[in-house]
Amino acid sequence: MKKKIIVFGTGESAKKLLKAIKYKNAKIIAFADNNYNKHGKIFENKMIINPRQISEMRFDYIIISNIKYEKITRQLVENGIDDKKIFSYFNEKLIDNRDYKKIVDRCIVIRDIYDYKMLQMTIKINNMPYEIGGEAIRNNIVVKNIEQTMKCLLTTNVSISRFGDGEMKLIAGKDIGFQKYSASLARRLQEVLVSCDMQNHIVGILNVYGDLSMYTDEIQAYFRQYLFEYNREFQFSVMNKQKVYYDAFITRPYISYKNREHTKTIFDQFKSLWDKKKILIVEGDRTRLGIGNDLFKNAEEIKRIICPNENAYEKYDQIIEKIRLHCDKRLVLLALGPAATILAYDLAKSDIRALDIGHIDLEYLQKIQI
Repeated sequence: MKKKIIVFGTGESAKKLLKAIKYKNAKIIAFADNNYNKHGKIFENKMIINPRQISEMRFDYIIISNIKYEKITRQLVENGIDDKKIFSYFNEKLIDNRDYKKIVDRCIVIRDIYDYKMLQMTIKINNMPYEIGGEAIRNNIVVKNIEQTMKCLLTTNVSISRFGDGEMKLIAGKDIGFQKYSASLARRLQEVLVSCDMQNHIVGILNVYGDLSMYTDEIQAYFRQYLFEYNREFQFSVMNKQKVYYDAFITRPYISYKNREHTKTIFDQFKSLWDKKKILIVEGDRTRLGIGNDLFKNAEEIKRIICPNENAYEKYDQIIEKIRLHCDKRLVLLALGPAATILAYDLAKSDIRALDIGHIDLEYLQKIQI
């Protein structure tokens, strides 16, 4: 009888795994993914399920296709899955496991692990000159650090738009998980990215173009690969070399850093921005910014505008009209992906202070749970 397999992950690694399955001995019954935007959708002719549903299903094994498999393994075990039923495709220690060899082609697995390790070496070597040379060779792109960025927010009335990897991928013409590419969106994002300095608006970009030593090993590896896949020189070409940029990691002061001594100070300073003020939160329908924690406890009053969690830019005109209608001199806090990047810019032009603070809630939760 064929073994029933659930594959965890729906990315390119999952497609590699599917080529290694011995279908005479195994059959895929479902895919699982932590990205809730994918739940209920079809991948490779099978349903993508919420990992919480796994315990309700009849299966023989779960194979984790993700390269970073350790956290997922812990997640599954914590959800009651027997660790003897969990295999990880990129775990070379499993190559000679008797049960595993019955359901995957050992030679294909070895080849994929080898190819991955060789790629990682190539990526690290490719990025090394920038990490060592730092400012000298990062093409005159100036990025203020996280402390300088916060000082600017505290001492002036500026709005901030933030560019993460997702916004840069959209400019490059790629979809991201919760926002489809469109030429209009890419054009507006680049307009914000190169905008001439406004006295009441700053732009934050990822401070990853030189030294990465302040970040965790996982974050370093991620951004080396990101800069390899989404060409560094292309990114420099769409920036404004005469512009002073600020640090987009201002809302991610905890998870990404090795040294987290600055974290409490940054969160306290953020709280001071809305202390005893009326605020308007603009967020996706699944975000729930500040709910269940005390991040906005010191605000005088909170109003919310709830927007689509996916493809919010398609409703851009309606969203900004609603903000203008309800802001009433409130501080506007945006957590709406790429749409927030553009909203902060357009609102600043109308003298409405808006802070693009996506991720801050997740970071704050991580910090207070430690």
